Amino acid sequence: MGVIEAEFTRNQFSALAQCLMLIEGLPTGSLAVLGHDRLITRLDWGLPTIVSSAPGVPARFGVLLLTADVTISHVSIAELDADPAAMTKTTGTATLTVTAVPGEGALQHLRIDLVALAIPSRPPSEPAFSLGIARRDFPVPAGVRVVGAAVLASDQAVTIRFVTGDPGELTAPTADRVVALDGAEWCIRISGEVFREQLLTALKTAIADFGAGMAVEEQPVATWQPLGPFGTGDWGVVGGFGVKKLKACSGPFGDVDLSVDVTTRLALVPDIEAKSLTTRFVIDGNASDWDSFRCWAAKGGPLTLLLAVVNPVPAIALAALSLGIVGSMIADGVHNQVTGADSRGDLRKVASDDSSATYEGTQSLPAPLPTALVQAASAGPDGLVVSGKLGVPFGINHRATFAPAAEPLGQLQGDWVGGITCEHGGGWRQTFELPNVRVTADAMALATLVMHVPVTVFRSSTVLPAEGWELQFDGWSARPEQRIAIVGNPAAAGSVGRAFLHTSAGIRRYDLAGYLRSPSGKPIGTGPVPAPPPAPDPARVKILAVDQCRRFGRDWHDPRIRIGWLVDPPPFTYGVDALRHWQLAVSEIPGGATVTVTGHRDGADDRRLVALSPSDGTAVAIELVTDAATELTLEHDLPAAPDGARLIQRWLLPTQVVALPAPAASLFRLEDGVGVRTVDGGLTVWSPTGEVREVAGAGPREEPAGAEPPPFSVTLRDGRVAAIHDDRLVVAIPFGNGSRTA
Repeated sequence: MGVIEAEFTRNQFSALAQCLMLIEGLPTGSLAVLGHDRLITRLDWGLPTIVSSAPGVPARFGVLLLTADVTISHVSIAELDADPAAMTKTTGTATLTVTAVPGEGALQHLRIDLVALAIPSRPPSEPAFSLGIARRDFPVPAGVRVVGAAVLASDQAVTIRFVTGDPGELTAPTADRVVALDGAEWCIRISGEVFREQLLTALKTAIADFGAGMAVEEQPVATWQPLGPFGTGDWGVVGGFGVKKLKACSGPFGDVDLSVDVTTRLALVPDIEAKSLTTRFVIDGNASDWDSFRCWAAKGGPLTLLLAVVNPVPAIALAALSLGIVGSMIADGVHNQVTGADSRGDLRKVASDDSSATYEGTQSLPAPLPTALVQAASAGPDGLVVSGKLGVPFGINHRATFAPAAEPLGQLQGDWVGGITCEHGGGWRQTFELPNVRVTADAMALATLVMHVPVTVFRSSTVLPAEGWELQFDGWSARPEQRIAIVGNPAAAGSVGRAFLHTSAGIRRYDLAGYLRSPSGKPIGTGPVPAPPPAPDPARVKILAVDQCRRFGRDWHDPRIRIGWLVDPPPFTYGVDALRHWQLAVSEIPGGATVTVTGHRDGADDRRLVALSPSDGTAVAIELVTDAATELTLEHDLPAAPDGARLIQRWLLPTQVVALPAPAASLFRLEDGVGVRTVDGGLTVWSPTGEVREVAGAGPREEPAGAEPPPFSVTLRDGRVAAIHDDRLVVAIPFGNGSRTA
C-alpha cells in the first residue's frame, strides 16, 4: 500500500520542532500552574530533546515525546496598572507530544501539544486538555486518502509516516534512508503505490462517466514499474482498461461493437539542476483490428470512433490526477482561488496523433521548508525519493505591532459624539469615541519575514473602570489582524480610563483620555474624560427625531428632496480623510418611474451619481460613498410617496487606499479579503495583510442592459468595510450611525 514519509536526522528534527514552536503566537492567555491572574505575554522555547518516556505521560505508538526548557513571561492586571513595563519571567520544563494526524487532501497535519509543565518549587501541572503549541499542514497528493499516520523515532532519525492503505504499514521498521544518504539532513519518500493509487482512481472515475452505449470489458489496472524495455528507463505508472462501444457502426456486416484497449503511462522525471519534477502522461487507444475493419467498411475509417472513446479519458483523468506532492511545512499568504492557476504545475498537451496524446507538467521538487536545499532526487523501485539539507531558520522572534504604538504605554485620545437615534421612537445618544487599536504579528528569522501570524484576542482583555467602557472586536478566534474598538459611555466621565489588551501577540496598556479645550472649543491638551456635553432640550430632541426619523418617507410629495447628513463628524482619522457612506432603500418604485441621486458641494458642479428607471415595480436600494463635503439631492417622478423608505448613514475611516487601474465593475468578498473586477476585465485582489496584487483579465466586461450598479461596499469578517470611491478601493473602519425611516 502507499506510504509517504518525511525523515529527519534527530538533531535536525529537534531544530525543526523548535522553529515551529517559536513561529506560532501564544496558544493561551494563562496557565493554571502560575495562577489564572497571571497573563502570559511570551513563551521562549529551548531546543527540544527527543525522549522515550516522561513522568506521568503514557507512551503511545506513533506519538513522539519531547522535553524542552521554556521561559514564560507573565504579568497581572494589577502590576500593569501600577507599571506599564512590569513583567515577570519564570522558567520550567515542558513535556510535549508530536502527532501526525491523517486526513484526505490537505487535511492531514503535524501538531505539537503541551501535555505537562514542571516549574521548580511548584507542583507539576497538566493542562485540562493538551494545549496546542504548533500545527503545520502536511499536504499530500490530491486524490489520495490517508488512513493512518505516525511519528516514529530510531536511534538516528525521526520519521513522519502517512499510509494510504493497510494501517499495518505504520508499524513497519523505519528505513532511515536519511542516514544512508551521505550528508542528508532530510528525506521525503513517496512510494510508487501512491502514484499507482492516484492513476487507478482517475481511470475508475473516467469509465464511471462514460454512460450508456459503453461497456467495460476489462476493469482498470495500474502498476508502478520501469517504463523502458527490460526494466530500463524512467519509472512511473502503467495502467489501462478495456471498453466496448456498443453498436459503434452499422454496415454490410450488421451492427458492430467496437472494442478499445486504453493504455496510460505516467512517468516521473526529477531534475536536480532545475530542482524540478517533470510529469509525463501518455494515453493510447488501440481498437480491435477486426472490428475496426468492419467500421472502416461502413464509415470510411475508425478514427472518429477511436477518438470518441479515447478523448474523454485524459480530460477526466487529468481532472482527478493532481501533480501535488508534499507541500512546505511553513507557508504564508492567501491561496489564489480566482484565476484557477495551479502553483503545483498543470499538465498541458505537448503531442498527439490519431489515437494517442501526451501531456507534460513541471513543478518544484518537494521539500519540507522553503529554506531547504534539494541535493538528490530519483524515481525508482522505492518510488520518488528526494533529500538534502534542511536549513532551519534561526534567530526566530516575533514582531508584534500595536497601532497606535504602546511601548510600553499607549495613549488614546477621543471625544464625545452625539446624535439622534431613531431606535425606540427617537432620542439622543452620546458615546465617547477613540481610535481603534490595530494588532498584527510577524514571525521573523533575524530581519527576514518568515510568515504572518494570526492574532487572537484573549478574554482577559479588559477596560477599567468597567462600568464606563466596552471593548468591541470581531470574536475570540484568530485573525490575520485584530482591530479593537474601545467605546465609552457617560459613566466614563471624570477619570482616565485604562485598557489592557491581552492578545497572542502580547499585552499592552492604553490610557484613555479626553481633549482639554479652550473656551472657543480648540483642543489645548489631554486630561481625564470630560463630562458629556449637555444634550439638546428634550423638546428639541423630539422635534429633531420627528424630522430625521419620520419625515424622510413623507418628503416624497416634493419631486426634489434634499438629504441631510445626520452623523457627527469623527474626532480622529487614520491619516486619510473620512468618507460618507449612504444607503437608501425604497419599498417600491413603480414601473416607468425614475429616481435620480445627485451629489453637490460648495464651489463644484452638481454630479449625477445614480439614475434608476425600473421597467416593473420593484424595491430599490441605492448605496453611495462620497467625500466628507458632498451632500445629496434625490429627484423623482413618483405619483405618490412610497409605503416605506429608509436612509442609513455612517462615516468610513480609511486605513488603506488602493488606486484601481480602471473603474470598478464589481466588488466581492474573497476568502478573508476582497476582489475588485474592473470594467477592462482586470482583477485587483486585496488580502487582510494589506497585500495587493493585480490579475490580468480576459477583456472588457459587458454589463447587460438595465443592470443595477455594482455594490459600493462589502463588510469584511473582521468588521471593516471595503468600499469603492472614485476608482479607488478603500478599506475602512465604520464610525457612527444615523438613520431615517418612513
